[in-house]
Amino acid sequence: MSTVRAEKTAPRSRWGGPWPWLFVLPLLAGVLVFYIWPILQTAYYSFTKWGVFGGSKWTGLANYSRLFADPDLYRSLANTAIYTAVVLLGVPIAAWLASLLNTPGLRFAQLYRVLFFLPYVAMPAAVALVWRIIFNGDFGILNWALSRVGIEGPSG
Repeated sequence: MSTVRAEKTAPRSRWGGPWPWLFVLPLLAGVLVFYIWPILQTAYYSFTKWGVFGGSKWTGLANYSRLFADPDLYRSLANTAIYTAVVLLGVPIAAWLASLLNTPGLRFAQLYRVLFFLPYVAMPAAVALVWRIIFNGDFGILNWALSRVGIEGPSG
């Protein structure tokens, strides 16, 4: 009988070696450059006073004490909280309306869908009509403006 020897392999490290880090490095560099660094820089700038043409002076907590003494801060925080509540309230209402439109046997469901999507379709159509009037060869405002500065337009 032959015995099979199990080869002992080195246990894998928890982090898998350098290869996973090499693949994640571009993402980490992007996060560091575009997210972490601006946050740290903004935190530093909040403790300084900057001149109009550059040059900073360390002010410590003076900016924050002036901020919390301003009565407009609390009004703006209240406005932000109200806006957030209204927007967040719109999410379940929109989900309810979407599920309502998908219920079988709902009368006038097609009409509701048309009324809902009409603003999304009407805006590009209105913009297209405005550009058509601007570029009109006979009476377009572009040809008129070009003729005022001595340039003959495409349909002059």
